[in-house]
Amino acid sequence: MIRSFILGIGLLGLVACSNTDYEKNISIASDGWHKDSIARFEFDVQDVSLPYEMLIYIRNNNSYPYSNIYLFVNIIRPDGVISRDTAEYELADAYGKWLGKGWCANFDSDLLLQQNYRFADTGKYTVEIMQAMRELRLKGIKDVGFCLRKLDVNGKK
Repeated sequence: MIRSFILGIGLLGLVACSNTDYEKNISIASDGWHKDSIARFEFDVQDVSLPYEMLIYIRNNNSYPYSNIYLFVNIIRPDGVISRDTAEYELADAYGKWLGKGWCANFDSDLLLQQNYRFADTGKYTVEIMQAMRELRLKGIKDVGFCLRKLDVNGKK
């Protein structure tokens, strides 16, 4: 019974970002997400005719001390051009209730990085994500991930 429950929870995590062209999650060290640690995601883009949706995946637990998270995000094109951004996402409401889907002490949030994004060229792209919370080791973040979905010509999934 417990084994089936755990398997069901694991499968739920696998379908969190369905209809994907690319998806990967990286586990964060148990002592926290170090400020110099980079979650790096490399993927090939072959179709530049349609728009894409880019999502950042964050799994946190109850020991995460903040209601929001700041991230530094680099998108590196095949020609080496880098676009840099700082993004802020809310992980909890004003009452401290986690906004992500969760059970027990773990909560999963799919955070929109780009909607209707059009890649300039085909080839290998890299997305780098770093925590920007001014903590040497940011406690309570368990996993960081990236998801890329191709949209239809109207920008729909």
